[in-house]
Amino acid sequence: MMLGRLCSEKSRAANARRAFIHQKSNNMSVRRVVMIVNKQGLHARPSTRIVEIANRYQSNITIRCGSMSANGKSVLQLLSLSAPHSAELIIEAEGADEEQAAAAIAAEISKGFGE
Repeated sequence: MMLGRLCSEKSRAANARRAFIHQKSNNMSVRRVVMIVNKQGLHARPSTRIVEIANRYQSNITIRCGSMSANGKSVLQLLSLSAPHSAELIIEAEGADEEQAAAAIAAEISKGFGE
């Protein structure tokens, strides 16, 4: 799938994105960089799990994969990322509980959604 291939391609900015881990960016949002470790990538069940976690928090959550982005509270938008195994995702949260929201989503992705 073309979108999945674009998302999983290594970019020159990969190292720069890693610098955002556990730091606030200029627009005061929190970012985490994680890799998809489950073999099927970001399919329906993991997308639903991300949305369930995101909905526990007030913060606005955006998930980025390559040049594409999705609302972290929308299963359909997350599915549109077509993020395969080993794709790098950037989780960006902005709001009152941004630290907790970003950390919870990053932890779930890092552990492979229990798959």
